[in-house]
Amino acid sequence: MNLAKILIVDDNPEILKMLQSRLESEGYAVINASDGHEALKKISLEKPDLVLLDIFIPEMDGIDILKILREENPQLPVIIITAFPSEETRRIAEEYKVFAYFKKPFQFEELRETIEESLKI
Repeated sequence: MNLAKILIVDDNPEILKMLQSRLESEGYAVINASDGHEALKKISLEKPDLVLLDIFIPEMDGIDILKILREENPQLPVIIITAFPSEETRRIAEEYKVFAYFKKPFQFEELRETIEESLKI
């Protein structure tokens, strides 16, 4: 049983539900946030082992969350998941040392393997 805690930050309820269900079936503890302020609050309170972060979410975008997160938690693994990839967001993601960058739709098996890799570091 995997005891790692994963925070999923996405404003799409279907994505949240699917990822939560699949990750919990893999043995992960899952926390959800649907906007930027909620995400930062849960990161502070819940201390996740990994963050799955969408870029375009209400109140504060994922890039802003990533920048704040790196100031406070430079070692926390972050995986970006976005429906709207761009060279700019990919460059910023690399600069802020995200573990991986996925374009929606993605293959869950590939994401699961990447999550496992990120948690081994």
